[in-house]
Amino acid sequence: MIDLNGQLRLHERCLITSERVGAERLPVLIVDNFLSNPEVLVDYAAQHCAFEGDAMFQRIAGFDAVFNRVRDPAG
Repeated sequence: MIDLNGQLRLHERCLITSERVGAERLPVLIVDNFLSNPEVLVDYAAQHCAFEGDAMFQRIAGFDAVFNRVRDPAG
């Protein structure tokens, strides 16, 4: 379990709605303003979680041309 000293809190304007999309009218859950301080979770993930997706993406021809990635200086 992640313990971030109580820093993860719902945003006071958190809004959860449901919409139906596409010809099949499939339900999609929309969450706006989920965390009051999402940077805490991003920083935690950057420091403690391994991301091995780069090796997969390098095997896809032209991937960078299709998806212009922004890299964190630490990664």
